[in-house]
Amino acid sequence: MSKHRGNPMYNVIIIDDEPKVRKGLGNLIPMLDAEWSVIGEAKNGLEGIELVKSLSPDLVITDIRMPKMNGLDLLNQLRGYPVLVVILSGYGYFEYAQTAIKFGAFEYLLKPIKPMEIQDMLLRIKQSIRMQRGSKQLSELKLDCSTLWKEWLLEEPIAAEPSQRLEELYQVKASFRILIIEIDEIDELILKDRWGDRRLVFFAVRNIVEDIIREEQASECSFMFQHGAQLSYFFMDYPNEQEISLKIIAAIKSWLKFSVSIGISEVHTRLRDTPLAWKQAQEATQNKWIHGQGSVCLYSHFQVEELIAIGYPLALEQALVGAVISGQEEQALERLYTFLDEISTAPAMTFRLFRRFSLQLAAAILRLLYEHKVSDLVMRELSQPADFLESGSTIPKLRVGLTGLIRSSVNSLRWLKEQKNHQTLEPVLEYVQRNYMKDISLEEAVQIAQMSTSYFCAFFRQEVGVTFVEHLTRVRMEKSRQLMIHEDLKLYEIAKMVGYQDVKYFSRVFKRSHNISPAEYRQFFFQKEVEA
Repeated sequence: MSKHRGNPMYNVIIIDDEPKVRKGLGNLIPMLDAEWSVIGEAKNGLEGIELVKSLSPDLVITDIRMPKMNGLDLLNQLRGYPVLVVILSGYGYFEYAQTAIKFGAFEYLLKPIKPMEIQDMLLRIKQSIRMQRGSKQLSELKLDCSTLWKEWLLEEPIAAEPSQRLEELYQVKASFRILIIEIDEIDELILKDRWGDRRLVFFAVRNIVEDIIREEQASECSFMFQHGAQLSYFFMDYPNEQEISLKIIAAIKSWLKFSVSIGISEVHTRLRDTPLAWKQAQEATQNKWIHGQGSVCLYSHFQVEELIAIGYPLALEQALVGAVISGQEEQALERLYTFLDEISTAPAMTFRLFRRFSLQLAAAILRLLYEHKVSDLVMRELSQPADFLESGSTIPKLRVGLTGLIRSSVNSLRWLKEQKNHQTLEPVLEYVQRNYMKDISLEEAVQIAQMSTSYFCAFFRQEVGVTFVEHLTRVRMEKSRQLMIHEDLKLYEIAKMVGYQDVKYFSRVFKRSHNISPAEYRQFFFQKEVEA
């Protein structure tokens, strides 16, 4: 936050396609309140997003009707940035104000704007920002920083330092850990259970986690972002991460009837170490394949650096994994047996250490399978996938178990490569585009692809990025938006035209996908009252 005449300075960006509006507000705002500075202007939403990324303002004032990207789309894009948004519009309908607020706007102002309204709005926003910045409880901050975390931790190469905004909001006093909560078998959960939508699953998990954080008075713990099947949390100055993780797992199992696994990083003291901590938590999460789903895994329990110090043959592990990736089964098994022979004949080798080395190798293979999204296929293919990892396993049983794991891994990765080469999903995707208005089932898609159900689900998720059901829903939602431009069509007619016989269910799915009901969508964009 910059300084101005000894007072705190608040920064605003103005986004409007009318130059007169931008110029007028740019001159008026500093006159009404000297603590505010206009640091940028844009004529559409696309330019505005780039300004927000580069300038990190406290406030965005945007018109709602603009070329390239309108105000509501801009609001959606800005979710995940720690910025407040005020919407300007000439439309005097209350429904539009409701829509803007639902999309996350701080306030909705009608043109022409009165100076007193702007002054009052600027004062209230300052008060809101001061409360957030002065809050000692990080978990109660209203601003969402998930996009800032993603931009730092997911983009390559990873920047050495966090953004200035993250440094302002996350001031590490003593230490922190990263917790990653991974929803076990999420694709199967969506397909077979009552959930039907990944976002609903994440929403339910986050609610339970936040309740437990409040109950445990873990005030400096907060949600970071969601990535894949994982939810990342920043736990600052909290001594009992393992205990709270067990409570989270138990509560989710009790209330939601599915399991999650949790990975916990080592303790760190500098915010700039967050990328390392996050990778440690990710690695720790993968050890659920050893401990079992629904477990808490600490990175400190399986540190490769510690194993190397006592003779772990990392080079052999890497060579074995490389052979598995390239589909060379004989070479992979040869390296496995060399690995086992080398550790079994090492000086002062104990069974406990032998088993620990074997588990580390298994974790490396399972992590590879997880990254390629075929771990569930391999574990189903093995008759008793976890038996050889149990504490009472003998050396021969470990050898047989690892042999089966490698053979199954090579076969699954080879099959995945063949499927990619043959592009076997094209007929399914084309079928969905032609028949989205019909009652399409997963079984139909599996028959068209000529795959088993488990292979199809894994391969579809790998190639398309979402489950088959989610893809079908996306196609139907896109078609429904296109149909809504026809004012003579009723909502129940549109619902049937995109595959929904029940207009109420269609409305629920649309609202879940767009955070706005179909009727509100039409009212906003076409100024027409619609009756379902």
